[in-house]
Amino acid sequence: MKSCRIHTLILSSAILLTTGFSCGKPEQKQQINPQDLLEEHRFDMTLRESRQVADGVLYERMTLDRFGGDIHVLTLDMTKGVLLDACWADGLCPNPATNGTNNGKQLRETLSETLRRRLGEKVVGGINGDYYHTKGGITLSPHVENGKPVFFGNPYELVREPAFKYGFTQFSDGSISFGPRSVRSSVVWKDVSVSVRSVNDTILALSPNAVQASKAYQDANVYTARMVEKPFPAVRNKIGTRALFLVAKASVPLSVNTGPIPSTVTAVYDGRSGNLMSAPFVTGKDEWVLQLTGESAAALSGARPGDRLDISFELSIDGSVKPVRTHIGGKYLILANGQKGEGYDDPRSATRASLIGATQDGKTVRLIASAASLTFPDNYELARKLGLYNALRLDGGGSTEMCLVNNGNVEILCPSSDSNGKERSNMNYIHVRTK
Repeated sequence: MKSCRIHTLILSSAILLTTGFSCGKPEQKQQINPQDLLEEHRFDMTLRESRQVADGVLYERMTLDRFGGDIHVLTLDMTKGVLLDACWADGLCPNPATNGTNNGKQLRETLSETLRRRLGEKVVGGINGDYYHTKGGITLSPHVENGKPVFFGNPYELVREPAFKYGFTQFSDGSISFGPRSVRSSVVWKDVSVSVRSVNDTILALSPNAVQASKAYQDANVYTARMVEKPFPAVRNKIGTRALFLVAKASVPLSVNTGPIPSTVTAVYDGRSGNLMSAPFVTGKDEWVLQLTGESAAALSGARPGDRLDISFELSIDGSVKPVRTHIGGKYLILANGQKGEGYDDPRSATRASLIGATQDGKTVRLIASAASLTFPDNYELARKLGLYNALRLDGGGSTEMCLVNNGNVEILCPSSDSNGKERSNMNYIHVRTK
């Protein structure tokens, strides 16, 4: 009896197999599909530049051979104590532009300007952040900055845009997550509790032109010193005055997922009858204002200066309510636990892309700014090619940008594709900081 041997040819990382049997006869080989080999090499890249920016921070620039464009990658070793900071432009929320366009510099800080502002805080680089409404001056996802609740959008926004339910989170203990979130904040006065619908959202204007469905969430909203009446000389943030306002000062800094924060009412303004000339603004970093309408206003109408209010800001990340130090959102978790995530079938055309992703163990995080135009499926393939297990699509197109801090100077590595300058005034950014 003649022996038979199995021959296997392995081609590239896709493990394409060509198998034949040898039993004393000429070997019969299975044909290889050229398209399979073509797709396998679609995201081949050539390294053009590599720089160790800081301990645990590596910058690389690579050319996508098939696409003919560069991608810029910051690889972060999280075991080195690297911090990822969300940073709102100018520290103001809302932060609207005047002419409603995104192109170029539009009053708000650019990425390089925010990095220059924080040079004394060991920032080493950054990338653009979440999607946003430039005219309203808000993002489409919650924003937590150094543990502080900068922006919690009105729940109606998620009803309209369910693709924005995911975000990147770095908890206070250093661990990270790409899990979905839910918001549940509240204010308690004596034995009365009301749900806080939003923090620093423009829904506070109570515009009569607001979509009817959103009015269900206008009864109890909070704003802080981040919201200023005139962020720029030609810009004014309006707050509807036909409401009950409780101004309060917290005994400890406002923070997310740290339990009830004891606060004291310092002033009460009642504009429900329409006699209030202007809404109150606050300037202290631990001051906040509760704006109430309808039944919520009636429930807390007995509150007076000196009374205690307990406010809680809760952001549940995939069921966890650990203290959060950074949270920033995006559209679609395009790579979810090693598999195709949401948005893979999004039909929109190719555009520049920004991503944040991590390996399965969470010890390596990558920030990616692609100057090459990519579709949403391309985003998934690129993230997988770079060894990521989860990846979130940040704002893209002309918003895509990356900068590094080099000897006290800010270097624009991946400039915006806008026709008006190298940078765009995005709403918020992600900074990389050494601990």
